[in-house]
Amino acid sequence: MRTLAFVRRNLKEILRDPLSLVFCFAFPVLLLVIMELIITSTVPDISYVPQFKIENMFSSMCVFSFTFLTLFTAMLISKDRNSSFQARLNVSPMKSVEILFGYILAVLPLAIIQIILIFCASLCFGLVVKWNILLAVLALFPSMILFIGLGILVGSLCGEKAVGGMSSVIINLAVFLGGMFFPLETMNNAFTVICDILPFAPGIKIPKAIITENTEGIWIAVLTVILYMLVILGISILVFQLKSKSDKKAH
Repeated sequence: MRTLAFVRRNLKEILRDPLSLVFCFAFPVLLLVIMELIITSTVPDISYVPQFKIENMFSSMCVFSFTFLTLFTAMLISKDRNSSFQARLNVSPMKSVEILFGYILAVLPLAIIQIILIFCASLCFGLVVKWNILLAVLALFPSMILFIGLGILVGSLCGEKAVGGMSSVIINLAVFLGGMFFPLETMNNAFTVICDILPFAPGIKIPKAIITENTEGIWIAVLTVILYMLVILGISILVFQLKSKSDKKAH
């Protein structure tokens, strides 16, 4: 019950800022709509640019929207750490694990709403509803947890003023190294290898492969994303607990 009450409080804090609603929900959907309108009106044959097929854009936009979870999670944690609310948490009966899950569970509903909105927008541009759509959505969860974990890490390490800059770096890295808006196949081999080693491009490839039913070699991408998710989440939990202990001693 304590954790659920903390989840409700955190969710209210995130949604209190109208800009959160714009960036979290409206911006990815609006970007998808604009790009699809431009592509359909300027490209006579979409088969020449498979990157912009709606099946591919759905996966890219979902992962792109998750990058903002890093920003909101980091902002919330950093704001609490630098306010009197942290002092009240330190003297509360809640354990650091309960506090941590309070942050994670508050952000998860936002990610689910993001997927639903992008899915509905994709339907308008011809996304075919098949059985594998649900499996593709489930395949997005490791990336979702990964970006939340990055938010916990940034929020635990950075002050309130530095959170925005660090989160922006992560967002841009995910966009450019994930190949969200351009085909990685057109880049040189060294750049493609770097992108495949990092979790952003594999996180997009997995749902793409499931939707298009072209799952050859998908398990390498699955293992890559899951490994990064576990490592980042483990490090973020450790750093969060260490910071919580140091803040408790300071107060």
